[in-house]
Amino acid sequence: TGTASTSVVVTGSNLSSGTSLKLSMAGQTSINGTGCVSGGSSTTLTCIVNLTGAATGLWDLSVTNSGNTATQKGGFNVTP
Repeated sequence: TGTASTSVVVTGSNLSSGTSLKLSMAGQTSINGTGCVSGGSSTTLTCIVNLTGAATGLWDLSVTNSGNTATQKGGFNVTP
């Protein structure tokens, strides 16, 4: 299981203020990013995720902005 908080940086477009990040895995409680900050003319999003107690393995990473969600299946790996 995960034991710490870490920063996650997502690169893309239209990652403006109010964009959110979520990690999800079947059978696990979703992990919401906190303190998300947009940068680089809305091309990067940096969030903190608390991995304490998170199951190891591949998690789906979802980014939501203005009601639109993009998901990268297995896009985030929690390692022991």
